[in-house]
Amino acid sequence: MWSTLVPRLYGFSGGSLRPLSQHSSPVGRAAMDSIHVELEVSRDLLELLNVPEQALGPRLKQLIALEFCREDRMSPERAAELLGLPRTEVIELLERSDIDYSTRVHEEAAAQIEEVWEKLKDQAS
Repeated sequence: MWSTLVPRLYGFSGGSLRPLSQHSSPVGRAAMDSIHVELEVSRDLLELLNVPEQALGPRLKQLIALEFCREDRMSPERAAELLGLPRTEVIELLERSDIDYSTRVHEEAAAQIEEVWEKLKDQAS
């Protein structure tokens, strides 16, 4: 999947991707399974990404999360959790990338309101 994601985002192919190892790491309240990936990226692609080499890993994680938000496969809240960023920062990234997130955010808010409403009803009875 990742080997096609970055070229699709930027219309450029120029590297190879292979998983190296798998491990779990704590993120927020939950533990997240993760894999370590070695990624070979051409200098041309690195220039298009406009990030220093040492910042490439975090930027690619960010691009993957943003793409999943664009595809409506991930909520901004989940993206924030996985990236270790405040939700407001992820929403700003989505806005700068012209990614519509409003439907998912409204659905999350409605679900949270429903959850609180159910708890209040349970406490009242």
